[in-house]
Amino acid sequence: MTATSNELNFENLGQNQNLAGFKTLNLYTDGSDRAMGARFVSIKTGYIVDLVRIQSVPQGFFWVKTPPKWDKGEPHTCEHLLLGKGSVGKAVAALEEMSLGNSSAYTAQLMTAYHFNTTAGEDAFYKLFHAKLNALMHPDFTDEEVRREVCHVGVTVNPEDGSLSLEEKGTVYTEMVSGYEKHWNFLWDPLSKMQYGDNHPVINSSGGDPKAIREMVPEDMWSFHGEFHQLENMGAIVSIPDEIGIEQCLDQLDKILTSVQNPGKETITYDNPESINKLGMSKYDFPEPKMAEPSGLIKTAEYPGESTQGPGYIAYGWRPELDYGLEEELALNLFLGSFSNGESSNLYDYFINSQTREADLGITSVGGSASRDMGHPITFSFDLNNNAYVTEENIGNLREKLIGQIKEVYDYADGSDELQHFNNEVQSLLENRKKRFTLILDSPPMFGFRRGRAGAWFFRFKQLEKVDGFRKSVVGMDCIASLEKQLETGNNFWREYIDGWKLLTVEPYAVGVTPNPELIEKSKLEKEIRLAGYVDEFKLQYGVEEDAKAIALYKEEFDQNTKALEEQEKQGELPKFIDNPPMSYDEQLNYEVLELQGEIPFVVSSFDHMSSSTIGVAMGMNVVEESDLVYVTLLPAIMSRIGVIKDSEVIEFEEMQTRLRREVLGVQVYVDANMSTGRIELVVRGLANNREEIPNVIGWMETFLSDPLLTQENLPRMLDIIDQYLVGLRQTMKRGEESWVDDPTNAYRLQKNPLYLSTSSFLTKVHNLQRLRWMLTETGNRKARNNLEDFLDHLEESGAGKSREELISLLDSQPDMEIREENEAIVKRIVRELKSTLPEIPDENLSTDWEYLCEEIEEDLEVKPEKALKSFKRIIELLQKADNARMFMISSSDDREASLADIKKFSERFSSKKSSKRVKYSDNSRITEQLESRVEGDFTPTYVGLVNENTRNGVLLLSNQYTNPFDESREAILDALASRLYSGYAGHGVFMQTWASGLAYSNGIRFRDGSGRIRYYAERCPDIAETMRFVVGVIQKEIPVPAMTEYVTALCFGHSRSSDRYETRGEAMASDLADGFTPEVISNYRQKILDIKDTEGLYEELKSRLPGIYGRVLVGYGDNLAEHEGGNNFMIGPEEQFESWENYISSVEFPQPVYRLYPRDYWLRR
Repeated sequence: MTATSNELNFENLGQNQNLAGFKTLNLYTDGSDRAMGARFVSIKTGYIVDLVRIQSVPQGFFWVKTPPKWDKGEPHTCEHLLLGKGSVGKAVAALEEMSLGNSSAYTAQLMTAYHFNTTAGEDAFYKLFHAKLNALMHPDFTDEEVRREVCHVGVTVNPEDGSLSLEEKGTVYTEMVSGYEKHWNFLWDPLSKMQYGDNHPVINSSGGDPKAIREMVPEDMWSFHGEFHQLENMGAIVSIPDEIGIEQCLDQLDKILTSVQNPGKETITYDNPESINKLGMSKYDFPEPKMAEPSGLIKTAEYPGESTQGPGYIAYGWRPELDYGLEEELALNLFLGSFSNGESSNLYDYFINSQTREADLGITSVGGSASRDMGHPITFSFDLNNNAYVTEENIGNLREKLIGQIKEVYDYADGSDELQHFNNEVQSLLENRKKRFTLILDSPPMFGFRRGRAGAWFFRFKQLEKVDGFRKSVVGMDCIASLEKQLETGNNFWREYIDGWKLLTVEPYAVGVTPNPELIEKSKLEKEIRLAGYVDEFKLQYGVEEDAKAIALYKEEFDQNTKALEEQEKQGELPKFIDNPPMSYDEQLNYEVLELQGEIPFVVSSFDHMSSSTIGVAMGMNVVEESDLVYVTLLPAIMSRIGVIKDSEVIEFEEMQTRLRREVLGVQVYVDANMSTGRIELVVRGLANNREEIPNVIGWMETFLSDPLLTQENLPRMLDIIDQYLVGLRQTMKRGEESWVDDPTNAYRLQKNPLYLSTSSFLTKVHNLQRLRWMLTETGNRKARNNLEDFLDHLEESGAGKSREELISLLDSQPDMEIREENEAIVKRIVRELKSTLPEIPDENLSTDWEYLCEEIEEDLEVKPEKALKSFKRIIELLQKADNARMFMISSSDDREASLADIKKFSERFSSKKSSKRVKYSDNSRITEQLESRVEGDFTPTYVGLVNENTRNGVLLLSNQYTNPFDESREAILDALASRLYSGYAGHGVFMQTWASGLAYSNGIRFRDGSGRIRYYAERCPDIAETMRFVVGVIQKEIPVPAMTEYVTALCFGHSRSSDRYETRGEAMASDLADGFTPEVISNYRQKILDIKDTEGLYEELKSRLPGIYGRVLVGYGDNLAEHEGGNNFMIGPEEQFESWENYISSVEFPQPVYRLYPRDYWLRR
């Protein structure tokens, strides 16, 4: 049966219907049982296509099943190589730039994903789909490219004396070295090995263990690629808009699959159940796990930590013995949500909530999860700020408490209040889950975004493979309905589930880890031994006795291989840029600007197929006085996470959270900042799942703005929030570099703006939150306060002039003075906070900061909590003036019209009686002032950096204010074009060249038209000096690619929002308008680029400008950086990276220090 109708839609499809070379396997339905997609299988190749229709630009998500056979990281290596190396991979990267594509990729445990979108239209989408799939199937990179990308020994030249030394390099290797420095590797690796055994695909490192990566050879990668990169082991999720027909799309995909199928491959026809049942996202043939015996084993370990005062971690894992369907998986996730995840869960109340916990064990975070992989082991994890608790005995005791809490749920009587409370939480989670799935189906899939929810589509379709039948609900309506019926019975059906999950009948394995700074030194020593071993190998290989001679001969051979690779670069040719590029960031967006009461601008964006709605109000924060900025750090949480008074009813946080899940899709409070314009706003944004929820959203937004639960009785909740924030912020520098390194860099650049620091710098926030904790602490009567003052005075005096170790010993000892009983908890907290703060302080400031902290705590404890609560109320009220507010809405036009009266009424709360007073903050260089305490004499720092001893790698972040935003002058346009000569992902550019040499992970040069800043960024560098030297060398070479003016023009048009979520697009447009960046401004700017791009001799003109442009951010290229105003020359790394950086700067400029910054330099002091 073959369909031929031009009007074909998903609802017309039948099971096993043949269509354009594909067989229809399943129909996907939304929450209203409407067909919104289908699964097809290519009859000739076995390639699976999940096709969905969503109104956005066409988007694609490739998946390849790549279970790791060992720890060498072949799946991760393929991810790095396939779409960027060899002539085929480089052609893909170039085509993507010229087709206005965006892409990303990631390696999961058992599969690798490559996803993309393009704003250049349907034809460009198919070209990219074909090019990418062809590169996945038929790579042509060399073995040398594999070695360079994965792991190799490189040669470093000392800029001072020209001596040679060795360094371990490789982009894959460097990335994984950084990952394996983190605590979670030391926690989860031994636990997973107890669950599965030493060598199992479910736990082998898909990213690669550095020890194993060093042993990998190109043959390992080629063998892995040949085994798994077959079309029947792969598939794609494709999202198309209404303009593209189903059959039309499948016909194009069939042609692509035919063209990329391996020639000579045995022909199998995938048109019968026997052949089709072998396919799918979840079909693997794994050995049974080799579980450790007996159950209940406990292990302890250490992880590399900068300080012995770092947190401890404990994890419990059950055996991988479960096998369940979609409904039971949903039940388990809901159980874990209600029992262990979030601030209204059982475990949060039992272990963390200061008002309900059994004892303060120092636990700051708890969570539970169930693996999606074989056997679905259930795990629970605990973070502790008291790492001394992590002993085998205490791990066993904590396990008993955990199992006791599970038993408590198991014993809930049918119809009891306890069961009803637990099930109410489950019901609210279920309702919210249903809404979230509906929203996902109502939004673009965000394929091609680095941070998005692309993987959610894959895992949902993978889950649906467990469901029988032709029609399958993506929302899971049948499962939801079944669970809702069980909840309605009032019976404790959880007993049967808990028995099935073996939570009470099998004792879980356990692992606990604590920090040990000596492991950092051990790692350095082991690396030095390896490097010496490489030298010995080279001496044997080249038959010489001198180390220097052996390294020089190795370098000679290495350089010859490099030249061969460079010759390959010259063969590349760029495709033509598209004829009709988008002239603004979002040409398809249908928006208009209305006006509400008090001349409040109201930007409305319409998507008439939307069922959800988003409403927001943004209020300028530069009306808050400098003396009150300590409060703004906690302001979003105060408004949204402590509870409220609504309709004269006190609603505590737990109940508020439950009601929000049921009544709306969500209400958020956050800070939005534009660094180039100085706009810093507090945003309250609500999401409605449908038209009926819009009044609820508006009501909750109004409540957040008017009546957060700022009462004395609610102080414990506020203190709990502060404690959780402090723990999370202190862990920031232990996370992946991409997620945080911009923060301290931008804070240093904007250090004259204390509002920015208080709202956006995690290092400043930590200190502000510490201060707020004392301000919100009730200190009792005068005698109690005097006792605290005496204790702090005694602490200050006893610690005067002491070393770090002596201060820790002092804090660990019992105070030799009487502490009143009502102050014991406060004193314990003071000690804990001081111990947590010591690692933020360098030795030079230890004495003065110890004195400052003791006195600051004493002064903040003198602040009455009621005064602090009034300050929060005053600031919230201060923000709510009509001339300080703007609003936005993203919805269908019908939903907006239906709710406009309610929105107008809401806007009337913003007063027009008084004008807002903008605060001009003192023009101090706040961070530099703190640095002065460690520097003798006058100084003007050109180079600075944040010391981070948690890693051995380094990060470079150098930027310069070059032009004004969207400067249309001819000179500025030429500079904007020239700045992109070595940008982007084409093979000649800085990114690909540095990546291929293993000298950085994320990296590149980028000019931002909207800020006028040029920036060089490189992170996870084994040696930042070597990285910079290499990049300068790349810039100094002739570009081996023609048509560069087309290329740089394409990069100028690369930024687009048309593939993003509807809510993001509408809110971003409203922000652009507030900043003065109208579509007309951007269109005029882009037109100037098009007017210039075909100028005769343009390439030579652009090239001549490079020293004046790149010389502002590249050390050793052009003038000394000190000669350029507006620079922010920042690095992050351990001491050895600072020393290497200083030596390099000295060799290319002149001797000068790279000033070391520490977290304490970001504190805003009273």
